Amino acid sequence: SFVRAVSAPGIILPATAAGGGDTTTTAAIIIQRYFRGMRDRSFFRRMLSMSDTMAEGSERGLGLTAFSDHFDAHFNINSMRIRGILSGSGEIAPAKSRSTPRRRSRSFAWPASACSSSTVPARFCLAQVKDCPQYWGLKVRVIKQIWDYIAEDLTSYASAHLLDERHRHVCIMDPCRWHHAGAVCVKRKHAEGKLEQLRPDMHLVVQRYVKPWTEGCGHSLSLVLNAGHLSIHRDSRIDDICKADVFISHSWSHNFEDFVTTLLNGLGQERVVWVCSFAIDQNSDIAGSLQDLDTCPFAVALRASSRVLVVTDHEALALLRAWVALEAHLSMVHQKRYDIALPDSTDMANVDCIRHRLNTLDVTDCSATKEEDRIAILRYAEKALGGVTAVNDMVRKVSSIAVKRAEFKAAARVGDVAWLCRDRVSLQQWRSTRGGNALHIAARFSQISAIAAIGERVGIDSLLNVPDEDGFPPLCEAVDSGQLASTEALLTLRADVNQSNADGVAALHMAVGSGHERLVACLLA
Repeated sequence: SFVRAVSAPGIILPATAAGGGDTTTTAAIIIQRYFRGMRDRSFFRRMLSMSDTMAEGSERGLGLTAFSDHFDAHFNINSMRIRGILSGSGEIAPAKSRSTPRRRSRSFAWPASACSSSTVPARFCLAQVKDCPQYWGLKVRVIKQIWDYIAEDLTSYASAHLLDERHRHVCIMDPCRWHHAGAVCVKRKHAEGKLEQLRPDMHLVVQRYVKPWTEGCGHSLSLVLNAGHLSIHRDSRIDDICKADVFISHSWSHNFEDFVTTLLNGLGQERVVWVCSFAIDQNSDIAGSLQDLDTCPFAVALRASSRVLVVTDHEALALLRAWVALEAHLSMVHQKRYDIALPDSTDMANVDCIRHRLNTLDVTDCSATKEEDRIAILRYAEKALGGVTAVNDMVRKVSSIAVKRAEFKAAARVGDVAWLCRDRVSLQQWRSTRGGNALHIAARFSQISAIAAIGERVGIDSLLNVPDEDGFPPLCEAVDSGQLASTEALLTLRADVNQSNADGVAALHMAVGSGHERLVACLLA
């Protein structure tokens, strides 16, 4: 009742008598008066929108709504124009004002005013490429926004439920106050077999958010969110926000927070990635699109990407998945760089676990969410890839190379000078998943001894001013991470303080932008 009192539009609350009155009403009046006195009225409106969302959620159970004012503000999109963008008839940057309240629903419902008669410029026409799997990518930054939006709801829902042997959600409390978003849910007394805690993994993300949010729209979440982006940002290019540069190979059993963190650490925020759970329309006939593994969306997107990145967890479960094994083989066939990203690059036990998985790898023992997918992959391996043994050998080969690169990064991060300097050629040629060399990693984590040793081993000039994929040299990496000692060490080695990326951003710009006075003084000295 408190939420409804605060969020109800246009409500006039009665004053309470001195020494009495309804406590909830009194609290609501105090809250309203406080916000009325604030300068940022837009913040107040956002708070009301959030309260409205909570009020609606309480009617059907606790949960999140999509394509509401709060959702649009979080993702910086205008969902009223998404349908028009995807059909090729919507204007790119419509006015944000609305004469009528927007319907809120957990399922995606196209607003009546979603289409416009204006013509989308060719450079913005998402409708022309929406059937091309390579354009079903999503920026890592947007995936981080998804996590930020669902984090509390996802982790809380998982904590409040168990999973039985029939993969049904089991409510711990009775009655259960959660909205179950289409999941098969039973009371604890009706659960079957061994119970385990429900995990906040990709399975739950797809079931609780991706499928309900995109139900009825006929498109994947990637296309929907990118169309929303184009509805606001006039200068965006389709290739910059939609065309996947990195194909992500992963297990849906991976903790979603760890998955997002590993992506951020391995690729940065602006890389466009192809993640099947967001790229594929989860409400469509997925099995039908996978009948031909040469032309299925996975294969098309992998061929069009520049590289493949395996995002694994501490147990290296991804390497036990049939799809991951197939993607490793295809990356070698199509000559794609293949990397493995760890949740903690300093965890050598994780590296050893991955190596053990590879030594015992057998595609016939790998699993898939759907048994028919596993069978189809094994048949494909026998017919088109030279048999299961050939696939096993190739997967081990390409994965072993990736493990060595992961070991190198771990050594640079912890400052293991002996490991780094044992092979001069490898030290000079090694590049991280973001295109940085060993100096980038050592500078980011303030490994001064490693910086000095690397310079002595390969000749500092060969790596000192070499940029990564974003155009930043090791000096910018040190400044960006606020590492004063690394900055001083690189300047002592005569790093070019004026070197900038394609956008003209140099180390001094980064230091000033962060407000780090000592870094600014160090660069100007």
